Amino acid sequence: MTTRYARMADIILRLAAAFAFIYPALDEVADPTSWLGYVPHAVLNVTQAVGIPDLVFLHTFGALEILIALWLISGWKVVWPALAATAILVAIVILDGADFQILFRDLSIAGMTLAVALMHLPRGKAGWPIKSSLATEPRAV
Repeated sequence: MTTRYARMADIILRLAAAFAFIYPALDEVADPTSWLGYVPHAVLNVTQAVGIPDLVFLHTFGALEILIALWLISGWKVVWPALAATAILVAIVILDGADFQILFRDLSIAGMTLAVALMHLPRGKAGWPIKSSLATEPRAV
């Protein structure tokens, strides 16, 4: 990320992804019963089986969403919260495929967070993400 526009794009992507995680977490406090309807039944069955009340799970998940959002905004080691966000969004779609008409946007947001993660991968000597034996310096001819 060397250009001013690339830095601006990075900030916009991180803020947009953070918003997608902050809004539901805050709205869960105001109207938790509406948001419980979006939790996949399989997840609620597991949490209930281990003795975690629905609202405790919902608010704990909301706290995790806020943590990921704030970490994305901070700009510190962005690869990790971006990958976590991607995994969460993909898992939500997979676990609740019956609601795909509502959740299809989560895949777009997951694509955005994956792009953010890729933009922040460490670079090796040849400019490749992460140093690899395949990434070699160009030879002088």
